Amino acid sequence: MRFLPIVLFSCGAAFAQESLTSTFANNNGGSAGGAVYFTLTAAGGSDITITDIDFNFSSAAGSVGSIDIYTFPGGHAGNELLGTAGGWVLAATCPIAASNAAGTPTNGVLSVPLTVLAGTAVGVAYVDSTLGTSHAYTSGPAPVSYSGCGLSLDAGTASNTPFTGVLFSPRFVNTTIHYSTTASCAAMESIGDGCTNTLASIYEETTLDVWGLNNTLSGIDYISTGSGYIVTAAAGTFVPVGTVDPLTLPIPGVADDSVNPVGTLGLEFSSNGFLALGPGNTNAWSPTVALFLDQPAAAFTCWADFQPDTGGVITYEEAGTRALLTYTDVLSWGTTDLNTFQFDIDIATGSTSLYFGAMASSAAHPMFVGFSPAGPNADPGSLDIEAELAAIGGIVLADADTVPLTLSGVGRPVMGSASVPYEAITANIEAGAIFHVGIVGLSNPGLPLSLIGFPAGCTLYAQGDALVGPTVVAGGPGDLTWTVIGLPAAAPAFIGAEIYVAAATLDLSLVSASSRSSNGIKLTLGDL
Repeated sequence: MRFLPIVLFSCGAAFAQESLTSTFANNNGGSAGGAVYFTLTAAGGSDITITDIDFNFSSAAGSVGSIDIYTFPGGHAGNELLGTAGGWVLAATCPIAASNAAGTPTNGVLSVPLTVLAGTAVGVAYVDSTLGTSHAYTSGPAPVSYSGCGLSLDAGTASNTPFTGVLFSPRFVNTTIHYSTTASCAAMESIGDGCTNTLASIYEETTLDVWGLNNTLSGIDYISTGSGYIVTAAAGTFVPVGTVDPLTLPIPGVADDSVNPVGTLGLEFSSNGFLALGPGNTNAWSPTVALFLDQPAAAFTCWADFQPDTGGVITYEEAGTRALLTYTDVLSWGTTDLNTFQFDIDIATGSTSLYFGAMASSAAHPMFVGFSPAGPNADPGSLDIEAELAAIGGIVLADADTVPLTLSGVGRPVMGSASVPYEAITANIEAGAIFHVGIVGLSNPGLPLSLIGFPAGCTLYAQGDALVGPTVVAGGPGDLTWTVIGLPAAAPAFIGAEIYVAAATLDLSLVSASSRSSNGIKLTLGDL
C-alpha cells in the first residue's frame, strides 16, 4: 500500500446543526393517547438545544394531533409511572398538522426549544395529547443506545396511558432529534453515486388507503425491450372482462392469502394482488422490501392485503400468448372497501400493463406496486411512480442488476489525544477487477470520468492530492477495508478541516469499459 500524506487546513469551529436518529423500523405501536419513554444525555461538554423532532406514527397518514414533550431529571428508567406529581414536567409541545405513513418521519417543531445541559441526562416522554395520533415504535430483546455528536439516546419503554397503567419494555422510540451544539463535531457524509448502477426492479412502497385516496394514475405499461423494460404511464385503459375470452367465468374458491396456478401459460396469481411468471412465490398478505425483491419468479404487483373470499371476483382469460387477470370489487381485508385492478400480459414479448379501476381502503394495509424479476435483486428504493412518470415520461429497467461501487467511512473522523488511522470500506467490487485505488483530496472536482475512458455515469468526487494503493483485489470477496489517513491529534488548527475520499477499480489495462468509481465521502474533522 502506498500513501501520500496531505496537508490539512483549518476551517474554524462552527455552531453545529446536528441530528440523531434511532430507528424507523417499527414493528409495534401504542394506543392513541399513549406515551413512549427514553433518555437523552449531553455527554460532549456542550449544551444541547433541541428545536424540532421527527416522530413515527402508527395512526393513518394525514392524522392531526399534538405531542407533548415531558422531561424527568436524570433519566426515564424506573420513573415512567411517577406522573407529573412525581417529577415529570411538561417542557414543550409539537403540533402535528398531518402525519406521514408509519415507517416514515413526521416532523414537529417544538413550541419552545428544549435544552439538555452539558454532562447531564434527562428522561423524555412523547405523549399523544390528542387522540388524533398514536406512536409507532420497535419492540426488541434488550435496551438500545444511539449516539450522535455530543448527544446519546437510550431506549426505552412505552405505556398506553401516560405515566400510569402497564409499562411495556423494551420499546425503542422511533425518532430523529434535531439539535444544535457548540461542540466541534466530526462528520462523514456520502456524496453522489458510484458506477455502474443498473437496476431491474421498480416499486412504490405505500399503503392501500393512501394509494386509493391519492392515486390518479390510470395504469402502468411495462414495455419489454428484450433486455429489460421501459416503464411508462399506460397508453391504454382498463379492458372489459370477456374481451380476450368471451366465455370467461370468475375463478371459484380463491382462498384468502393464496397463490394459485392459472391457465396454460405458466402463470400464477395471488389473492393479494400479484401476477407471477412462474411458481413458488410467497402467499404473504403483508408485502415487504425483502419479500418483493427475493421471489423465485418474476412478478408484477398491486400487492396488498385483499380478501376475495369475502367479496368480489377474480377472472382469468387467455388467448394465444395474451392473458388478462382482473380483480373486480375485491375487498381489502377487514373492510367493506372495493378494489378493482387488472393485469394484461403478452407472454411472447413479456410486455405487461397494470390498469387501475376504483381503489379504496379505510385500513392502512402495506402495499407494493411495481415489478421485480426472479430474485434476489438489488433494492432500488421506493419511488413515487406517478410523479416520476409525469416528470420524465419513462423509466428504464435493465434485465439484471449491476450494483455500483460503494464507499463508506468507518464511523466519524474524531480526533483524539494521539494520531489514529481512519478507515473506509469499498463494497461491491466486481469480480473482474484487478486493482483498487483510494483517492484522497482537499476538494471535490465532480469530474466526469468518461472523459478518460471510464463508463458513462462514473464521476470523480476527490481531487487526488494523495493516492492509496493500488491494492490487488483480484479473487477477493468483493469488499475492501483500507486506511484513508492517519487522523492527527486534536488541535484547534485541524477543527473543521474537510477531506474528500473516493475509490476506483481497474483491470490490467487500467482504464477501460470495466473500470468503476465509487461515490465520494466528505470527512469533516472534529474532536467529538
